[in-house]
Order: sequence, then C-alpha cells, then structure tokens
Amino acid sequence: MYIVLTNIDSITLELCTIAPMANGPAIPYIESFIYEFSNESVYPIITTEAGIYTKLPLYYGTCADNADINLTGVIRTLTAEEFNLAKETEHLDRRPYPSWVGDITTMSWHPPVDYPILPQYRWDEATTLWVQI
Repeated sequence: MYIVLTNIDSITLELCTIAPMANGPAIPYIESFIYEFSNESVYPIITTEAGIYTKLPLYYGTCADNADINLTGVIRTLTAEEFNLAKETEHLDRRPYPSWVGDITTMSWHPPVDYPILPQYRWDEATTLWVQI
C-alpha cells in the first residue's frame, strides 16, 4: 500500500507539530516500509522558538497491505494515482530552472547542456547555457 509518514520524537513518539523533537526525529516503524521520496521542496521547515515544527515533513513510500499503520506519525494511505500525482508534483516543485530536464525515477534535474570542466560558471536561464563568471 502507498503511505505517507511524518516525524515523531524518537523516544516520546509525539508528533513533530505537537512537541519538539528533544530526543531526535524519527518516523514511525512500519514493517516493510520502503521510502520513495519526501517533500524536500518545502525544506527547510521552520520551527517555533520551542522547536516545534510549523509544517509536517512528509515521507512517501510503500508498505505491505497488512502492515500496522495505526501509529502516531502515519498521516494516511494513498491510492496509486494519489501517490503518483504527489511524486510528480514534488518533482516539478524541485525544478531549479524551466529549461532543465527531469528524471522522476531519481527525483533529480539536469541542465540541458553539460557543466563545463572549469568550475567558474553559473547557469544562465535566459540563454540556457553555462556562462563564465
């Protein structure tokens, strides 16, 4: 099944938007959970002065259909269509420039022109080329 998780405190198991992650963040243990992607396009997630997250970091993946998902930190299950739409949306939200080419399998983006050998270049979206600094 497709599933979405978020951070909980590794000892108290409290949700990250309820209490600070004083013992370090963790995700709930779901047997057979396989991580696929997270909502990195919204990182860094801001915390309050007390260290409480203002927004949920989301971790998408799959697990066995019979896995126990009645745990704090399990946000919800998804259909295959909802999962694929969330992945496509997150992938597009990570796009650094309109001209870059994406690879949804690796959730990465690459320039349409290879990076020059010398490292004194920056990407120029107007010309879709690397320009020397």
